[in-house]
Order: sequence, then structure tokens, then C-alpha cells
Amino acid sequence: MKPPAPRTTKRRGMTVTGTAELVLEPQVRHFAARLFAVAALGIALLAAAAFVAVRELEVIEPMLAAEGENAARAGVFEVPVGSELRVPIDARTDVLRFVLHAYGPADMPLTPHAATLVVTMHGALSSRTEEIRADLPGLRSRVTPPHAGLGVGDPIPIEVDVHDVGVGELVVRLASVASAEGLLVRAYRREQLGRAEALIRNTALDRAKKDALARWAWELGWDELTAAERGAILSVRWKRIGTLRGNSTELRTATIAVSPPQAREPSPEKEEMLGRVALRGDERIALILHPGARARFFSGESTTMNATFRDSTGSVQTTSSVGQLEAGPFNDVRAVELSAAQDVVVEVRASNAREIEWSGWTDVWRSTRSTPVVVESPDLDRVVRVSLRKPLARQETRSASIDVVVTLTGGGLDAPHKQAFHAVRERSRVDRYQDFDAPEAPSDSVAFFLALSRGSVASVTPTDDGPTDISLAELDETLAPLPMPTRPLDAPPPTVVSETEDAPSAFIARRPSNAHVFEPSGHKVVRTARWFAPAPAPPPPFTVALAHAKHTEVAHVERAGRRYDGITKPFDLERDSRRPLFIPILAAFEEPLTVLVRVESDAPSSRKPALFHRWTRPRTMEVGPRETRATFVIGDDIAAGEKLRLRLTPMLRKPTSAREAQTLVALPWVSTRAAGPRWLAGAFEE
Repeated sequence: MKPPAPRTTKRRGMTVTGTAELVLEPQVRHFAARLFAVAALGIALLAAAAFVAVRELEVIEPMLAAEGENAARAGVFEVPVGSELRVPIDARTDVLRFVLHAYGPADMPLTPHAATLVVTMHGALSSRTEEIRADLPGLRSRVTPPHAGLGVGDPIPIEVDVHDVGVGELVVRLASVASAEGLLVRAYRREQLGRAEALIRNTALDRAKKDALARWAWELGWDELTAAERGAILSVRWKRIGTLRGNSTELRTATIAVSPPQAREPSPEKEEMLGRVALRGDERIALILHPGARARFFSGESTTMNATFRDSTGSVQTTSSVGQLEAGPFNDVRAVELSAAQDVVVEVRASNAREIEWSGWTDVWRSTRSTPVVVESPDLDRVVRVSLRKPLARQETRSASIDVVVTLTGGGLDAPHKQAFHAVRERSRVDRYQDFDAPEAPSDSVAFFLALSRGSVASVTPTDDGPTDISLAELDETLAPLPMPTRPLDAPPPTVVSETEDAPSAFIARRPSNAHVFEPSGHKVVRTARWFAPAPAPPPPFTVALAHAKHTEVAHVERAGRRYDGITKPFDLERDSRRPLFIPILAAFEEPLTVLVRVESDAPSSRKPALFHRWTRPRTMEVGPRETRATFVIGDDIAAGEKLRLRLTPMLRKPTSAREAQTLVALPWVSTRAAGPRWLAGAFEE
């Protein structure tokens, strides 16, 4: 083996043994005159481009400074009237969004500019043409144009659904725009990302950007979303797109500065969000404000909201506001009915939410001819309230026919007994399905009652082609009676739409006996509203005897032409064939107290399975120092022709005859004679 060479220790500088002189001859390279001219021209072009860029910066930078630190540059296409804009429809595109600004001279009117656009789509799957009308804002609070002689309005977006068109192109032609020269347009495409791309996006986005995405989806933050909702948001992305060649005219581009909408007034620290509601068409948000309560409604910056305030006497006030609207506080109970001038999402907030009767809910079971709702009563007698609704298209204007047949078996019946039920209801303006922006809306509800004896079974089956939403509630006879709606003597009767399935009542929500046969899609939740609806028109007066009553052995008082009787004894109601029977009661007591109102019958309580339209329950009547009016209803569950007693009992801690003698009620007597039976008559509401 050859030994390695010895390592030298000589430094690099030791290799220089003398001084050397290095001389380089100057070298000259000759260029052709034509190349020199080309170089000079390139320098001139660069200088011109730099000049234009500087001029552009001179315009844009003051624009950004004027709009604030949150302003941003935006490149737009100028589309004059009669011109068109062509954009591509790429793969995986379901929606195209166009952000539009009206432009014109500096003195362009500030009123809205009505624009008509003709949109033509051609793709691999289909082609179609649509006409879009939009009112473009005339206000110029968020946009700074590139020069002082140009007026540019605030932006408004429009969206075009192209999910069924396929790869192709879309042409937007501006047919007309009022009081403006044309539009400035930006175009975006919404693309659906694949599962892998959504996972990558989930990893790439930090927490602040995810919270921003959640707020864009109308949620408080990322933590408020479920896993499925997070995946849906991450899989959708908006991307800026350019134009295609072949426009009818050469489109010019411009740069404007756009600032975000002004921040709304910060909410109080203790203000709570009641919810977000998507309003479409003639839909309403309805709620009840108790004294001192205040609610605030927020919508789009350019959306006009209209509110109607109605008190318990039927008095109405209205107000309008753009962007946000405040209701309350009031000194008494008020119902609020809020609508919007266009389809919009409204956010509802309140500083004292406990004093607001917000929307409730009820479980409904979507029944069809092949899937009826069954109620079994194997162990005891029971009463079940059956509420019916019809699912309708969101913008339906026609009435809905609700038709079901009830089949009763067992419980003492020798053979199955069938009874049909029919009602007509409008699409509800205030109730809606639990889905945030469902394509369906429920009709107003209608209810009947099933009296089931031990061992009986009831089956409720729709008889038309469409489905019917059915909810059930069972009577709990152990609960205390609930108060009747009352009002002052001369006040018109508002219809209090608060008898919803989840409102306090003696009926407790229950499931069908065959709930297991319904698919998950067949079990839905309806959000129900509480409000004072407009009072119905009063019926024409009439003097037909309503009931034959006798009450002569108590002290009475004549007051303002009315006869007031004491309530130490019941009123005898003679046999009558009318059901339901409405008994108006006018009470005048010396001090506020509660009166229990109930009907008594001498007939034996034998119950067989049957369907009834009204059910009679004991009720209470809150009476103040003023004269108070209420109506007690005797339903068709009490057979016609029975002799009844109407008993009114003051609920005193220590009842005495002297105290009871001070409690007076006035029934609508036809005559005021002191002895003998008297007839009840008049035009009465429920």
C-alpha cells in the first residue's frame, strides 16, 4: 500500500516570488445604428410607462388616503349602455357574481338608478337567456372615482345561477340604466372545492380568517358552527375572473377605491341576539314586547324595513328605517310586525330578551296517505289536540285546502268510525320552518280535538295528494286553569295569535304512537310567532237569542243602562242547540281579583271516541278596578240540549258572602226585568 503524500505547510502567499505588472489593452465594441435606435426607443417606452404609473399613483394613493386605512383598489370594466361583457363559465362553477356601480357625470343624481341587464348563457349542458332588473344605489359614500369629473355610485351585487349550464360563456348586455351613462363591473365565480382542497384550505387559514368566514355565513364565530357547516363553508370559494375576447365594443378598464360599509353602532355589552331570519316576499317577523323591552333589527345597508306596532286595544302605529330599526321601549305590551322592502336576512337583538316573546317552536310530523299519524290510548281516557298545517312554496299566494279523515276504532265502538275534517288556510306570513332559508313555508294552523276512551285508537290520514304536517298535544287535566284574554269595555277585540302549540296551556306536546315509522325528513320543526294580529271585522248586530239564562235570587245593580248581578249563585243556561256557545262577560269589581269561570252539567260523563272542533275548559278572568271584558266559550264537546250552569267564583283567600256580594258581572241581557228568565243575545266574538 502506497503511503499518503506528506501535507505541505507552505502558505498561499509564499508562491509569489516577484512583482509582475499586468496591463490590459482597452477593448472597443461597435454596435449597429439600428440596434442603438431600438435601445433608445425601449428606454423611451419605459420612461412613458413609469410616467403613467406615477400619474396612476398620484390619483389612486390620495383616493386610498381619503377613503381610510381599510380602503382597497378595485379594477373594474366600463360597460356603457348597449355594450356587453363576456365572461367564461369554467368547470365546477355554480354561481357567478357581478358587482355593479352606476357611473356618469359628477352631478349624477343621488337617487337609485334602475338598470336592465340581459344575461345570455351558453354551455355544454344548456343555454338560456334571463333579464335582470336592479336598482343601483345613487349614493357615493363608499367609492372614490379616478378623477373629479366622474361620479360612481356605491356597489350592489347580483348573482346568476349557472350550475346547470356547464362549461361555456356568459354574456351580460346592459340594455338601459336610468340617469347614468353605464356600469362599472367586477366579476367573480363561486367554485366548489373538492374534499382534499377543502382540507388544505382548513389547514392554511388561521383562526382570524375562519372567524371572518363564519361571520360571512351569519354566525357569531367559527366555534358556533357544526362540523358539517364548517365543511360546507370551506368548500366554497369566490374567485375574481376576467373577460373573454369578442365583446361588442372595446371595454376600457378603470381603477377605483372602495371602502367597506361604515361600522354599525356597537351593541350594548348585555345585548343578546335573538336570531337571524331570512325574509322573502310578504313574510313578517312578529314578536311581543313587554313594558320596558327594546328590540333592534339589522338588515342590508340599503334595505328599507317597515314596522307596525299594535297594542292590546288594537291601536296601530307604523315606522320605517333603512339598515336598522329600533322598537321600544313602551309603557304597555306591544306587538311588533316587521317587514322588508326586498328579500333580506334580518338580525334581531335585544338588551332584555326575557321581556320579549320571541318565536317558539312545535314538532310536526309530515303525514301522507301511506303514512298516517296514529294515536293509541290503551290505558286511560285522554283528549288530544291535533294541529294541521300544509307545506307550501315559499312565495305561494293561493289558499291551501287541508283535508284529512279520522278513523276511530275500539273504546266501545262496535265498528270503525270515520269522520272527515276540512279547512282552508293561507300561507303563514309569520311562521316558518326551522331551516335557515327553507324553500317551503307552512300554512296557518287549524286544530280539532280527539276524545279517546280507554282502549281506543285514532288514525289521522290526509286525503289529498300532498303531505300534511301534523302536531299533537295531550290535555293535562291536573293543571290549573289559564286566563282568558281580557280588555277594557270599549276596546276592539284584537286576535291574539299566541295560542301556539308551545304556548302555556293545558295541552302538552306529545309524539304519535307510530313515530318510529317516520323518516328523519318526515319530522320537522315549525317556528311559531306570538303577536297581535289585526282584529277581524265585527259581525253585523243581531238580536237572535243566544242562550236562555236564569239568575234572579241575587242582588243586582243598575249602572249605565246595564244590569249587573252578583255571582254568589250560578247562572242557569237552559237547553240550547248552538255549539260553540260564546258567553260574553263584563265584570266590575271594587278591587282587582281573579274570577274562575266554568260550566257545570248534570248529564253523566260517558265518553266515546269522537272528534270535536272546540273543547271546553275552566278559565280564569283577571279583573281590574276598571270594567273588564272577556268571552267564555262552551265547545261542542258538551252535547247540545243539556241543561248547564255557568258558575263564576271569585278566587279569594278568605271568601265571605259579603265580599262575594261586591263582585258584579253584566251578561248581555235582552231584557232587564228583575224576575224570571232572561235571554242572552248580541253579536259576540270569541
